[in-house]
Amino acid sequence: MNSKIVVFLSVGLLFFTSEAFARCNKPSKPVCSSNDEIYKNKEAYKVCQAEIEAFHSSATEHIDCLKQELQVITQEIQSKIDIVSGEANSIIKEFNCRSGSQEDC
Repeated sequence: MNSKIVVFLSVGLLFFTSEAFARCNKPSKPVCSSNDEIYKNKEAYKVCQAEIEAFHSSATEHIDCLKQELQVITQEIQSKIDIVSGEANSIIKEFNCRSGSQEDC
């Protein structure tokens, strides 16, 4: 029973983690950006210019999203570091107390 709960929670965690990362979609490069023909036609140029502006906006949103993900990941790792550091300090303090080398136990 406990193993089923652990598996369920693990799958749920993977889903939510992948869901968070899935929302930061890298925008596709505008097709017109590599087409030399757009410079020969004023209308095609204007359409491409609008696509480039939309791409720039999407790229900026993508960068902001990645920065948010980085912040979340950094906080999660810092939390793990704090836990391990606290556990290590506790073990060392307990060892020193039991050995009599520390007075404030």
